[in-house]
Amino acid sequence: MRFSKLLTILSISAFCHLAAPQVTFAEDVVAEPPSIDAFIKPLKLKKTLKQISENEISAEQINILSWILTHTYEVQIHRMRGATENQVYVHKDGHKEAVFDKDGNAVKDGINDASYNFFPANKQPFMHFTFDINPWIMWGNSPTDPTKVNERIYAYMGDLEGGIKRAHAMRDKQEEVTRPLSPGQKTAIAIFYKAIQHGEAEKLFDLMQQTQPISDTDLIDILTKLDQGFQKTYLKVAKKETKKETDAIQMTEEGTP
Repeated sequence: MRFSKLLTILSISAFCHLAAPQVTFAEDVVAEPPSIDAFIKPLKLKKTLKQISENEISAEQINILSWILTHTYEVQIHRMRGATENQVYVHKDGHKEAVFDKDGNAVKDGINDASYNFFPANKQPFMHFTFDINPWIMWGNSPTDPTKVNERIYAYMGDLEGGIKRAHAMRDKQEEVTRPLSPGQKTAIAIFYKAIQHGEAEKLFDLMQQTQPISDTDLIDILTKLDQGFQKTYLKVAKKETKKETDAIQMTEEGTP
């Protein structure tokens, strides 16, 4: 996994724009967020959720993860499959988004479309990850989204890079996560902590507490490990996605005269 080129791109252009008055945002949805039950079994979260409930994961680590997610802006996840000039706008309410291509047209490609956030990223970071980002990683942007789980995770690492850098720069203002934790918050923590363990990326917590700036070398290393950890965490989902695609191809071939 090569993040060095990605870092150069992000340092120049990866940020969310504040909404201009004329921007038309993705419409509000009336549907409820997915049930947590849809995540626990496919991602095998029971053991990690138990660790959280028994306070085996430190409050400081939870605070760090929350602070990183609070400062993670979603740009690269709307620039997939070569759409590197897409511009992302977020309404001040944190729920509505708008995405435009280089010609100023609203993106409707089924891959990078704007969506409605059930929870604002900057106010409810764990809830946002559980109910907005995690479903996207698992199922994509739309029913016609051709991207794969591994692609979506890689794109999210690009945004997480900025979140880590911004959170570290503002570490002296880091806020504590209010207790008790809700099931939605615990689910996000479980996913991240499991990915960190799978990728052996525990160094992230040390990097976030050091006083000197995080070097590009350390950042690339931790992003590579996080990517590997997320890939393992979502492995069952990725296999199911591949099987579904293979079955569809097989059915098409069998139906061809």
